[in-house]
Amino acid sequence: MKPTTNPKGAAALLGAALTYASFGLLIREMAKMFGNNAQVAFRFVFAFIFLAAWALLVKRPAKLSKAVLMRVALLGIAFVLVVLLFTVSVNITKLANSVFLLYAGSIVTSLLIGTLVLKEKLTTMKVVAVVLALIGLAMYSSALLSLSLGVVTAVVSGVFDGISNSLRKTLKGIDRHSILLYQYAFGAKLLAFGR
Repeated sequence: MKPTTNPKGAAALLGAALTYASFGLLIREMAKMFGNNAQVAFRFVFAFIFLAAWALLVKRPAKLSKAVLMRVALLGIAFVLVVLLFTVSVNITKLANSVFLLYAGSIVTSLLIGTLVLKEKLTTMKVVAVVLALIGLAMYSSALLSLSLGVVTAVVSGVFDGISNSLRKTLKGIDRHSILLYQYAFGAKLLAFGR
């Protein structure tokens, strides 16, 4: 497939990046009021309520087959781990380290799963992206070697982000809103009611 340049797609990616970049600051502010688990549970419950209200408002189908529901449940669990581990990392280490290590872990994990499990073609661009991530990791080698809780949780969060991305790929063609609704439902259940 030939890559295309799409201004809407670029704007969407930039908007998502800016939104995602603000999460670290929001996490630190919310930490003044809530613990890590509580603030992640609050975000998942809030997202679920919003998505459920939207599904009712637009009368969007939310029914999924059992096989798809199992994959969405796994996605919900993996995504809870992404958000929870990233939240822990942001609250105990430098924000820049947390974000960088999350993305580095995600890039490497996504490449490995994509190539080895999903049998995707290994392209030059993918190799360059991983090499750049590994060069960046080498620059952080002293932080990595410390194996502090903040570093470990950021990298492991990235690993689960790569797993989440791979699970999303297996759900291609299924209604995105239904997937999100159940993903956040499973996550909210796990965080808020699973104790």
